[in-house]
Amino acid sequence: MNENFYKLLLSIGLPVALQNLISTSVNLMDSLMVGRLGENALTAVSIANQIFFFYSIAIFGITSAAVILCSQYWGNGNRGAICKVLTLSLRLAAAAGLFFVLLLFLLPQQLMGLFTPNLVVIALGAEYLRIIAAAYFLYGLTTTCLMVLRSVENVKIAMCIYSLSVVVNVFFNYMFIFGKFGAPALGVAGAAVGTVIARSLEFVIMAVYMLRFEKKICYRLPMLLQVEPALLKDLIKYGMPVMVNELLWGAAHSLHVVILGHMPAGVEAVAANSICSVIFQMSMSFIIGVSSASAVMIGKTVGQGELARTSLYTHKLLRVYFCVGLALCGLILLLREPVIQFYKIEPNTIVMARQFMLVYAMVIFCTGFCHPMITGILRGGGDIMYAAVADAGCLWLFLPVGIAAAVFLQLSPPMVYLVLRLEIVMKLFICLFRLRDDRWIKIVIREDV
Repeated sequence: MNENFYKLLLSIGLPVALQNLISTSVNLMDSLMVGRLGENALTAVSIANQIFFFYSIAIFGITSAAVILCSQYWGNGNRGAICKVLTLSLRLAAAAGLFFVLLLFLLPQQLMGLFTPNLVVIALGAEYLRIIAAAYFLYGLTTTCLMVLRSVENVKIAMCIYSLSVVVNVFFNYMFIFGKFGAPALGVAGAAVGTVIARSLEFVIMAVYMLRFEKKICYRLPMLLQVEPALLKDLIKYGMPVMVNELLWGAAHSLHVVILGHMPAGVEAVAANSICSVIFQMSMSFIIGVSSASAVMIGKTVGQGELARTSLYTHKLLRVYFCVGLALCGLILLLREPVIQFYKIEPNTIVMARQFMLVYAMVIFCTGFCHPMITGILRGGGDIMYAAVADAGCLWLFLPVGIAAAVFLQLSPPMVYLVLRLEIVMKLFICLFRLRDDRWIKIVIREDV
C-alpha cells in the first residue's frame, strides 16, 4: 500500500509540480528582464499581472469544478460524462476569456488606476495590458483541457507544452524587451508580445494533441455541440463556490498589493514584494503539484466507493504536507540573497526585499500544510462549500487587521504583510478540525449521464 501510494502521488504530483515550476519560471524571467528596466517598469508589470490573476481565478473556478467531477467520473469509469464536462467547461472558459479581453482592451488605464496613483506606472501597465489581452482567450481554453486531462491522470503533455512555452517566451521576451536580433526595443510592451507568442504556441500544441493523439477520453470536435443540462447544473453547483472562493481570495490578495502600494514607501514595497512573490510562486509549484495529485487520488477513490482507502490516503497526505512545507521554507531562505542581488534596485528596496523574504518563508511553511488540504483533500472529496468558506473567510477576516497595522500602527510594509498572512494559521487549524472524521467525504457524480 505504501509503495502504491507514493508511486501514485509522485506520478501525478511531480509532473504537475514541474509544469507549474516551468510556467512560473516564465513569470520569473519576465520579472528579471523587466526588472532591468527599473522599478517603475517592474511595478507596472507586477500590478498589470494582478488583472491576469483575476482572470486565472475565473478559469480556475471553472476547471476546479471540472476536476472534482471528472476525477470521480474517472474512478467510476464514465468517460462519456468526462467529455461532456469538458465541453461545458470550454464554453464557460471561452465566455470568460472574451469578457476579459474586452475589459483589458477598452479600460486598461482605469484598471491600473485601481492599484496605484502613479501616472508613469499606469501608462506602462496600460500599454502592457492592451497587448497581452490577446493571450487571455487562448490561455483559458488551453488550461481547461489540461486540467481535465490531469483529472484522468494524464499530466505529461502539460509538462511538455509548458517546457517548450517557457523557452519560446524567454527568447521572444529577450528579443522584444531589449531589441535584440534586429527587433525593436519595446520595453514593457515587449514582455507582453513574448507572452502572447508563447500562449499561442501552447494552444496550437494542445489542440493538435487533444484531437489527434489523446487516448484516454478521446475528445473530438463534434462533442462541442453536446448539451447536458444536468451536468451543467453540477458544474455550476460545484464550480460557483470554488469560483466565488477564488475571486474573494484573489480580491483579498490584490488588496494586499493595494495596501502596500498606498503606504508611504509604496513603489519600493510593491517592487520588493513582487521580487519575493515570484520565488514564493515557484515554491507554490510543488504545493500545487501535491494538491493536484491529492485531488485526483481522493476523487478517484471516492468515485470508486473505497471510503476506507480515502481515509487512509488522507492521513498519509497530511504527513507529506508537513514535510513539503518545511522543505520549501528552507528553500526560500536559501535562495533569498542570490535572487535579490540580481535585481537593479535601490538600497532601500533591497533591505525591504530581504525582510519580505523572511515573512514569505514563514508563510510558505503554513501554506504547504494548509493549501493541499483545501484544494486537494476537501475539494477532491466533494466538500467544496466548507473549503470555500474556510479559505476566503479567514483571508477577509484579517484584512481590516492588516489595514489597521498599516494606517494606525504604521508598521513597515513587511510587518503589515505578515499581519495580513496570519490568516493562514487560523485556516490550518480549521481544516485539521474538519478532517478529524469522514463527514467531508461526499459523492458528487451521477449515474444517468
